[in-house]
Amino acid sequence: MSKLTVGSIGGIPASLNQSTIPTGHTLQINGNVYHDGTGALRLPTGTTGERPNSPSPGYMRWNTTLGAVELYNGSTWIQYYGENGTSNAPYTSLANLSADDPGSGYWYIKFDGTNIEEVYAYKDTNGKYWVMVASITDDTSHGQRTGGSDSWYGNWTTTSTTGNARNAMISDFKSNHYRGWTADDVLIMQGFATSGTPYDTSTEVGYITGCFTNRGGNMYNMFRDHISLDDHNNIGGTEIGGMQFFKGSAAASDSRYRSNSAGELDPNNTWHLSPANCENYAFSMINALGCSSNGCNVEHHAWVGQTNNNYSNQNFPEPNWSSTWGINNPGSQNHMYWLFFYA
Repeated sequence: MSKLTVGSIGGIPASLNQSTIPTGHTLQINGNVYHDGTGALRLPTGTTGERPNSPSPGYMRWNTTLGAVELYNGSTWIQYYGENGTSNAPYTSLANLSADDPGSGYWYIKFDGTNIEEVYAYKDTNGKYWVMVASITDDTSHGQRTGGSDSWYGNWTTTSTTGNARNAMISDFKSNHYRGWTADDVLIMQGFATSGTPYDTSTEVGYITGCFTNRGGNMYNMFRDHISLDDHNNIGGTEIGGMQFFKGSAAASDSRYRSNSAGELDPNNTWHLSPANCENYAFSMINALGCSSNGCNVEHHAWVGQTNNNYSNQNFPEPNWSSTWGINNPGSQNHMYWLFFYA
């Protein structure tokens, strides 16, 4: 094989436009190459299996198998991807996700700078993206007051994780971004199914802007530093107002509860957090979206709280509790979920 070594080339007329090096030969340029065109530089292209057998550090090519530019660093090939929401190229910020504008769906993110996680992103009717970071779920087939074992009991302010985004409607989900990513706004989807597209399946979808602005930037910091779940004497809890709805309403949430339970709720567009009941046990939040409790029987309509709680597994009333207590689930499902989104 011959090698053409070029120190300089000058005076090539524009009509020539190119130098052709036959297949199997090498053009070596001892000096700098300045590419002043406005088009593109075409890289060597091939599959993973077609990589050079003995690459040198600095070799660069387009890998058609992986769909990425790759560079050999002397020991391995390293791929460089543009952010596209895949596991190899997760979005690193909400701004980048929004700029790419992939639409509602399951995408990989790395907003916290450390953890690559698959999440569900919802694009609302205003074009704003919301990212699901957690869910709380329960079925109601196990008694009047208890909602079965619960992953959130005592874990609202821990670093534990559980579940995954694709199963967030049927089982509890807690991502690293629940605590590791800071945002300003919260959106909550409430529903009673176990599968489907989150927004379409949900019966109520409400949001509050600025909810975390002065409360630590996320639910983890909010419950740890701003709204304690350990104050079992705080009957009133904390109500954050200003909830707006993309779907459903606070009144619709209230009306799902039967007469006695509904009589203890006010559909006032609030997120009612850390309420304690008459027996002085605090819960995490009222689970009729957009409603607050007007009394101290909050165990009738609340999600589970922290520890030291005699209703440790309480989530919400058994639908078949009695004719006047309980909740009328749409379609008679014995299941309920809340999906938590940040933006």
